[in-house]
Amino acid sequence: MIQKHEIPILEYDSDSAEVIRPDHGTEQLVLPEKCVFGFLGDVIDDYARETNAVIAEHFETITKSYPIYIVRQNELEFCLCQAPLGASAATQLLDFLIACGCRKIISAGSCGVLTVFSGKHAIW
Repeated sequence: MIQKHEIPILEYDSDSAEVIRPDHGTEQLVLPEKCVFGFLGDVIDDYARETNAVIAEHFETITKSYPIYIVRQNELEFCLCQAPLGASAATQLLDFLIACGCRKIISAGSCGVLTVFSGKHAIW
């Protein structure tokens, strides 16, 4: 139902029945609350392999299948996945992660780096 407001841009529809839900086909998937959403290429897969992460799901796009990992480390459980390049695909995957339970999401990347460095190190 449309919630009217004197300022039209603040009106919204309180009915959340989507045409296609972000978690369509994976309604039973529950991901950890914490998530690392990295624009880091192969570093994500390398780290997942090094930590024996479990693949919870694959997120399919037109160009690539993105594994969504669950990492258990030092009594902490978090979701880990590579963010797709491009706003549309990245937003679609982020929407999926939120629909499946991720609430505390941090993102990082290496765009704009002027010198070569190991992708496994933070730059401050």
